[in-house]
Amino acid sequence: MGEVVSLSGARIRIDRRGLPSLYPVQNVDLSVGAGDRTALVGESGCGKSLTARLLTGLLPRNAVLEKGSATLLGQFDLRKDFPDEVRGRRVAMIFQDPVSVLDPMAGIGTQIGRALAAAGVGKSDRGRAAVDLLGSLHIPAPDEVARKYPHQLSGGMCQRVAIAMALAPKPDLLIADEPTTSLDVTTEVQVLDLLEEYLDSSGASLILISHDLNVVKRLAGSVTVMYAGQSVEYGPIADILSEPAHPYSRDLVRSSVLNRGESAYSIAGTLPSIEEVTPTCPYRARCSEARSPCSDTVLGQSPSADGFVRCLFPVRTMPGNGGGER
Repeated sequence: MGEVVSLSGARIRIDRRGLPSLYPVQNVDLSVGAGDRTALVGESGCGKSLTARLLTGLLPRNAVLEKGSATLLGQFDLRKDFPDEVRGRRVAMIFQDPVSVLDPMAGIGTQIGRALAAAGVGKSDRGRAAVDLLGSLHIPAPDEVARKYPHQLSGGMCQRVAIAMALAPKPDLLIADEPTTSLDVTTEVQVLDLLEEYLDSSGASLILISHDLNVVKRLAGSVTVMYAGQSVEYGPIADILSEPAHPYSRDLVRSSVLNRGESAYSIAGTLPSIEEVTPTCPYRARCSEARSPCSDTVLGQSPSADGFVRCLFPVRTMPGNGGGER
């Protein structure tokens, strides 16, 4: 398989009765190859989760991919109806709130059994397979856990169960939306170990959505930085963390506590409104590098060493733009 995900200029419109439409995703480019591990990072409200929902066929009913191209698994055009044979089978998603995903009225083994059914496991084999899957995720006493209900488990254990359900069909693409947000530090490490173990053994592709750049650094090899519904920079994780090109990427790294003891940094201002499409730079009102052309120039991509940046005045020299470090 070549490209698992290919988005180019993707724009999602959400219609509202009697109100202006919303454009939470305005211009997103994303390419994920077989076995790639990439991350989407950015502030809340920048379009990360909605981009993930596009890739899982879970857009709201009043949302539509209005512009751009979107291809999944090298063959499915997401401008058309989402293929039922893909959702939850070849593409699986881990949500940030596992309790909201689990059915409070069904036992854990039964719920994992439903996921195994999607993977083609026969009814008579699902009970044992569910227990085996729980055991493979290093869950103590998996037979006992399979008989319990979600309210009888801790948040960390519920997240492991949600991961088990996502991994049951052995998907080609795993999307993890803030999978460790509600977990304590110790449980977070255990969950990250499980995800890394699965990715290493299966060769599946990963799209990780996270505010925590330490988590991104642990799991992802590349990063797409999103701001106001646009992908403003893409590149290897090492480059983004050490030498970001877009001023927003730089400010985002500064505001993230990558090393204990560092003083906190806060980005001034707020995200722009999502009610209008912004063909010019959406970060210009908050950017220390902004100049007059930023207000009236439609942005395209400028190539970086191993990615791209959408910025007229990047803070790192870009090939062929004649700019310099500032």
